[in-house]
Amino acid sequence: MANMLGMLGAGSGVLASLVAVGFSSEVLTQFGGLAAIGGILGFVIGKRITPTDLPQTVAALHSVVGLAAVLTSIGSVMADFPNVSTLHLVTAYLSVLIGGVTFTVLPVRFRCWNFALGYIQCVCPLNPCHPQLPH
Repeated sequence: MANMLGMLGAGSGVLASLVAVGFSSEVLTQFGGLAAIGGILGFVIGKRITPTDLPQTVAALHSVVGLAAVLTSIGSVMADFPNVSTLHLVTAYLSVLIGGVTFTVLPVRFRCWNFALGYIQCVCPLNPCHPQLPH
């Protein structure tokens, strides 16, 4: 019950924010469709996840956040390229850099946590339990 109330509160907050900004009905319809697709995917993925799979799931979904940062930064610069300030270019560069690292490193960590490589300890240089790193 508490989860449902939390989803209702978060959903109504997002809806109120979208309406307050004054988006057109077409944009709100697109948002509703994409939110429904994301909700269905989240529900399906959430039903398959056990508590011991949560670190892998967080790593996988956090890499999507990195991709979103990269695409958003590129899009913000492309939207008004002739009038982009130096500050905007610097922040976009840093967002692409950090988002790109997040997008590429976290799938490696996902594999390490998931033991997909077939080792008890992942042979990954970023792994704090790596045998060659000092303990």
